[in-house]
Order: sequence, then C-alpha cells, then structure tokens
Amino acid sequence: MLHCKKIIAAMLCGLFTAAHAVSVSGLIGAPDALKRSEVYQGGWEERDTKRRSSDPNLVGYVPEWDGVGEGGTRLLYKDYEYVHGKPYKPRNQGRAPSCVGQATAAAVDFLAAVEIRAGEPERLPPAPAAACVIYGLSRIEIGELDITAMGGSHNLWAAQAIREYGVVARLDYALLGYDLREPSPERCVKFGASGVPTGLEMIARLHPVRDYVAIDTYAECRDALYMGCPVTVGSSQ
Repeated sequence: MLHCKKIIAAMLCGLFTAAHAVSVSGLIGAPDALKRSEVYQGGWEERDTKRRSSDPNLVGYVPEWDGVGEGGTRLLYKDYEYVHGKPYKPRNQGRAPSCVGQATAAAVDFLAAVEIRAGEPERLPPAPAAACVIYGLSRIEIGELDITAMGGSHNLWAAQAIREYGVVARLDYALLGYDLREPSPERCVKFGASGVPTGLEMIARLHPVRDYVAIDTYAECRDALYMGCPVTVGSSQ
C-alpha cells in the first residue's frame, strides 16, 4: 500500500452536524475571497473551487488514489492506538471558538501515527499537537484578521498554517513562559486575537506538514482515508 505525508483540508460543506471529532471543524473558505463580515457573522457560503485556485500550495486530488478505498476499511484511530499503546483522547474546545484548530491538531496527531506505523522516517511526537497555536496562526498569521474580528477560522487557513508555519507539541516551554501541557480555551482566544508569540512560532517552523489536499466528493474522502490521510471537514450545520 502506498503511503503519503499529507494532511487533507476537506472542502465538504454541510455534510456533518457536529464539531467534536477530527473530521469536523468550523468555518471554511479562502482568506483572499471572503469578507470578514461573511466569515464571523454566520455568513456561510457554498463551496467555490475558484477560491482555492489562488492557493499555490493546495494539491488537487491524487489520481493514483482513485477507487483504492472502495469496499475497504481504514480506521486511523487504530494506527494511533498501535503507535501510542493507548486510545486517542478526544479533544474538547471548551468555550473557545477553536473547532478548526482542534480538528486540525487532531489530524496532525493521527497523521504522525499513520506515518510511524507505515515505517516513514517520522519520530514519535512528545505530546499531542497544540490546537491553540494552529488556531492563532490560522486567524492572524494566515487570515490576517485584526483584534476586532469575532471568533472562528477556516479549514483552509489552518491547512496553510501547518504547512507554512508548522505545529507545536503540548509541552511546557518554561523559557518562553508558556505551559501548553493542559488545553486552555482562554489561551486559544488570546492567540486567536493577537497571534502566536514569536518564540512558539519559531518552534512551530521546525515541524511543518508537507502538503494538504482538497476533497470534493465522498469517493475522494473515502480513498484519502484509506490511504492513511486524515480529513477535516467544515460544516455549515
């Protein structure tokens, strides 16, 4: 079986109704095509492939995957359990509007486990990925929002963030004054409003994710999962 080092930002709007799992996150869209009022005041929009055409890093669906998952089963949480020796602990965004950050961080956790089990040259992360960092990077460094913007982000912004800036593990960065070991809704809100501190951003750059892929159909989603690629889904419901 082929394996790849990709994380997928799925462009499937309105297909799911919850926001608590790896496959579900929040607002979706391209930063250069959405007005802030549309993003942060409930103005959801249907998928528009033209918005993605301006992203030079967005990979289209991989033809070699076509149909590989038909009739098959792939449970990525089993890869995580195999590598870590324990079940994956679901994330909880608390009162922070950080569902995109939480979903993308969970996808990074699963992606690392898949690669390790497949024999890729990936080291076991010392801790889960920090959602607050992804959330902050997606909104400020990628989305270029200002402090007046309401909460929320986009799958595409988060995918761009982990590729261009990378990810940070949930560890105690005592020298920087940030202990990320325990999730904090307040920290998510802070980073989402003012961006990620320079020190943490420098650490993130040591651990980028290589690519992300657009998914438009059930079949593409099925095949991507079968190939071991986590999928995040933005829903308007």
